[in-house]
Amino acid sequence: MSDDDRVRLSTLFGSTGDIDRLIGALAQAGTAELLAQATGRAVFSSMADLRLYRIYCLLAAGLTLKEAETAVHTLFKVPPGSARRLIENAIARYDVALHDGVYGRIAELLDSAVWKEERWEVELPAGFARDSVLEEAGRIELADPERAGRGTIWRFPNETYQAVRGVFGLKSRPKPKT
Repeated sequence: MSDDDRVRLSTLFGSTGDIDRLIGALAQAGTAELLAQATGRAVFSSMADLRLYRIYCLLAAGLTLKEAETAVHTLFKVPPGSARRLIENAIARYDVALHDGVYGRIAELLDSAVWKEERWEVELPAGFARDSVLEEAGRIELADPERAGRGTIWRFPNETYQAVRGVFGLKSRPKPKT
């Protein structure tokens, strides 16, 4: 890979990203797509189907949801909101194959919650993970989470937070002693 391409990827994904890991994931996704088409395992009747499969390959290769949003936005030349919707559609179509990676991200977000002022504060960036967590919280007959008024932070009552963790197969977390 040329130095120019490495710089472009660093600019695209931010200097905090592990560029070597991203390059590997992009190469793996491209290879998987090409082999699936060459062997006849993947046959597409439309460009929309091909796009969803490409997104699946990116996620299966290890791109995080945030990295995938950046890649889809750039690769398909669509606005960020459209990129998120395409990713959500790919996740819905390839749910079984992507389950561990996608739900792993949800587990990371829930595990990183902080107990503050009698509520769990959870960072939920826009996209599939936030929509999934809030949808499950809405199904539970407990108090709904609320925006904290600080960007992507949501405040969950303890009972709701614990119930949502349970829905995603996570063990409950004790409230820190104050």
